[in-house]
Amino acid sequence: MSFFRVLGNLLRFDRANWKAIVLCVLAASVFWLFNAFNKNHVTTIEFPLRFEFDQEKFVPIDELPDRIGINVSGNGWDLFRNQFGLKVPVLVITLDRPVETTKIVSASLVPLLQPQLEKLTINFLSSDTLRLRIDEKDFHKFKVEPDFTDFSFEEGFGRTSPIVILPDSVVLTGPKSLLHQMPDFVSVKIRGESTDQNVSEQLEILMERQTFFVEPPSVKVMFEVGRVIDFKATLKLTSKMKTLPSDSIDAWFRIPAKREEEFKNLLSEINAIVSTQTPDQDGVVKPTLQNNPAFAELIRMDTVRIKISQR
Repeated sequence: MSFFRVLGNLLRFDRANWKAIVLCVLAASVFWLFNAFNKNHVTTIEFPLRFEFDQEKFVPIDELPDRIGINVSGNGWDLFRNQFGLKVPVLVITLDRPVETTKIVSASLVPLLQPQLEKLTINFLSSDTLRLRIDEKDFHKFKVEPDFTDFSFEEGFGRTSPIVILPDSVVLTGPKSLLHQMPDFVSVKIRGESTDQNVSEQLEILMERQTFFVEPPSVKVMFEVGRVIDFKATLKLTSKMKTLPSDSIDAWFRIPAKREEEFKNLLSEINAIVSTQTPDQDGVVKPTLQNNPAFAELIRMDTVRIKISQR
């Protein structure tokens, strides 16, 4: 009981005493803070980083580093100003030969960065090397092709007209080396689940790399959707070879239901051709179609087995 009585007596102050105590603590804190800021300190801080080069002629392949960690020493006030953004200089590195400059050793940056840090002294950079990938800027025209990976039709429905893409090509601007590695087309992803209605959408051209600029950024994709049927047909098999195992071959098509009679009338004009391409190790060759109407989608076709000696 005596302990609680002593504690109560210590806390039994009037408001004037409490105000005095708070003012004393506040004054001591301010004195300590000012005293600490007037001393020299060592710390690691981050600064914004910018590379300067001719952006009309060159473009980064990968995203360039935009910040750099620097171990510095200096007066507490100067460190406080930089650390809390009151005065943060942008560290500028000029690249005279951006394509040839693939890495920058951190030690070589100190003489360049020191004048921009005013009263702070650089001890060392946290990164040993800055790695850069910059290439010449180039542009190339690519055909746009549809990607139906994330698209499906309602049961018994399918595409019943050619696909119209407006415009049918786009111009990509970006790193020259990457442009030359790309195929001759770019894909536009068409999305839809269990669709039974005509499609007419404005779709954005999305590139995996952000270093490409696409013009125009989107295209319009249109095609009709309706009821379709699967149709088995026996086609005439032709070849420049002297002998074939058969003069006909079976193929399966998906066609608009309303054009079934039209397709039947065109069957006599559709040929399966065995060219002189090299068969696989079992002597199997896949024929190609000739005169197939645009509305008929080939689902599957039998293959032809030939003797290797007949190539």
